[in-house]
Amino acid sequence: MRRLLLTSTALLTGLALSGAARAADPAPGGEDKRPNAALAACASGDVTKGIAILGELYAETRNPSYVFNQGRCFQKNNKLEQARGSFEIARFYEKKRRWDGALIYYNEVLIKDPNSKYATEARERIDTLKKRAKK
Repeated sequence: MRRLLLTSTALLTGLALSGAARAADPAPGGEDKRPNAALAACASGDVTKGIAILGELYAETRNPSYVFNQGRCFQKNNKLEQARGSFEIARFYEKKRRWDGALIYYNEVLIKDPNSKYATEARERIDTLKKRAKK
């Protein structure tokens, strides 16, 4: 089992390194600027843009380092974890019947990671709480 794991790890590492060595076809008139644009987007916190650029690059080149970098972009920006934390705080306020506090934190979920599973539920909870406030 351990030998299989080591062999698999070595194989995947080799694939990643060989893929990293192979550059994407440069854009007409020069070097492809998209890897740097993806890096800049991820570093500045624009995860959606960075992930999209890296996805395009992977689709064109099949270079696994772009998929790895997508994961690093998410990990570095930690948006999903922050959204989960805000969601849990919102649920706490909601259980305590502190509707205004719950609304604040549910809205934070939408700001931190609008495409997450937490955001979907937060939108539903916001609608429910707003209806409750109108009564």
